Amino acid sequence: YFISRENVTVKFTAPCVKIRLKRQFYLGRDNRFNPDSSEVIIYTKEDVKIWDRSVVIADIYTMKELEVEEGTPLVPTVMIGFFIANNIIGEEYSQWYTNPACECRLMPAPKLTLNDDDNDKQIPSVAETNAVWMKAYPNPFREKLHIEFTLAEDSKATLELFNISGQRIARLFDGTVKASEKQSLEYSPRRVSTGIIIYRLKTEQGIYHGKAVMMR
Repeated sequence: YFISRENVTVKFTAPCVKIRLKRQFYLGRDNRFNPDSSEVIIYTKEDVKIWDRSVVIADIYTMKELEVEEGTPLVPTVMIGFFIANNIIGEEYSQWYTNPACECRLMPAPKLTLNDDDNDKQIPSVAETNAVWMKAYPNPFREKLHIEFTLAEDSKATLELFNISGQRIARLFDGTVKASEKQSLEYSPRRVSTGIIIYRLKTEQGIYHGKAVMMR
């Protein structure tokens, strides 16, 4: 686990850092985590809690809860990065941003809605920027996940899938794509279990992420 006290600054000398934890990640009050904007990725199976008035620059993935305590109007709690959790709680005066210093140009968070009570509606994850359009459906999925994408410019592209621990589980595409040409791909897991899957599209213009939920 990772626990820090009040008024702590955590810096990294390496440009890219991956932290895997089996237990909780707790960051104390008035902390500065990664102020130099290195590429830091945190994976944990347990809860993440960020205390008030802290500034965090990192991508955080947890299978449980991400809770960010409230700051103040003058000193808000600031989260900069890409965040995936089973449940996210952002208290008052907490601010959330995509990391502008990271090489990964992260698209807006995908729209995600679980099946309703009548089990007749599923809303796909759709993400769109000036450089790429990408959709994953159905979401959640069980046996098959369909991913479609279109690029604004000709480019080499790679589409890969990762589990919540950051392990690559599939490469669906690796080749050249023409502008405005839709690519349609399909993923069928060997073993179906409940969890979050991250799909990553890497092009010459940038790197784009989305998430899908696999259900038993």
